[in-house]
Amino acid sequence: MGEEHRINEIKGVIISRALLKEYGYDGDMPTDKQMQIIGNGLLEYWGVSDGFKEALASTMENMFGVKAKD
Repeated sequence: MGEEHRINEIKGVIISRALLKEYGYDGDMPTDKQMQIIGNGLLEYWGVSDGFKEALASTMENMFGVKAKD
């Protein structure tokens, strides 16, 4: 049999009230439901922006010392 290929899916983003405060927002303002909406929005934005490409490139270079093939 060939090598097994697994799909690792990111299902959410961890966001905390402390993180909001760290970035200058009132961490007590959003309700728990609104916190989930903020996390979902961040995940969606990250997926369609170059943020994912940059984060992946940085992680792969730091962990394995490799860059993406052109």
